[in-house]
Amino acid sequence: MMSVRAQIVGAALALAIPGGASQRQTGVATTADLAMLVQQDNTAAAQRADRQKTPPILEGTHWKLIELAGAPALPSSDAAEVSLVLNAPEKRLAGSGGCNRLIGGYRLRGHSLHFTPAGTTRMMCPGPVMKQEQALLEALAKTTSYRIVSKELELRDAERVLARFEPGALGQEQPSPESPSKSVADEWLGQWNGPEGTYLLLSKNGGKYVVKIRSLDGLKTYEGISVGDRIEFLRDGKTESIHAGSGRETGMKWLLDKKNCLIIKTGEGFCRD
Repeated sequence: MMSVRAQIVGAALALAIPGGASQRQTGVATTADLAMLVQQDNTAAAQRADRQKTPPILEGTHWKLIELAGAPALPSSDAAEVSLVLNAPEKRLAGSGGCNRLIGGYRLRGHSLHFTPAGTTRMMCPGPVMKQEQALLEALAKTTSYRIVSKELELRDAERVLARFEPGALGQEQPSPESPSKSVADEWLGQWNGPEGTYLLLSKNGGKYVVKIRSLDGLKTYEGISVGDRIEFLRDGKTESIHAGSGRETGMKWLLDKKNCLIIKTGEGFCRD
């Protein structure tokens, strides 16, 4: 069907037919003609406004991976969505590598961006998914800056683009509140005792947890976050989690009769009397 572009010139309706001779018909434009023109103008104005919208900001946006090391991200049919969220108040990184949850931190100054060690949970997935997840972790470790171009986030190492993201379905997320709501882990604050003078001491600093573990090798301190019904933290580059359980679940004979315990892994548990 031939497309027709209508223009009102005074009281005349001029019809310009693309690809053919220009014709001019004098007459009075009908209400339908005017309505069509108004609709076209409104549509064009909306499209211009959409193009001029403020691009998404780095922090607080749900970023979905679309390209990694120059190759498209795996389709959603082959892997879970790979995404990042940078939480401004806590400077905390969260997201998914397509198989495992990602946690970590970051330092931001202008367009300079550095991620502190990003850890993951330890689930196993198909080979291509695990390969992509490992490549993402390597890209995060190499990132030194970022740019947002045409609403796409570029993680960069000098002039090289390491990964590209677009705003995900969740769109712009609200930053975490300065005073987070209470979680189940808040009930665990205080000291939990293990055998031979070992203990776990939990306290809270803003929206994060201070995890102190006294083992036979000495006292070490870690930073943890609440994830569902557990606290996750990085230890020696690996994501560990603290969850509630019984003395029997600790797998430690010294704690078998205890009912109220916190467990990091089999053979590492702490209880309250």
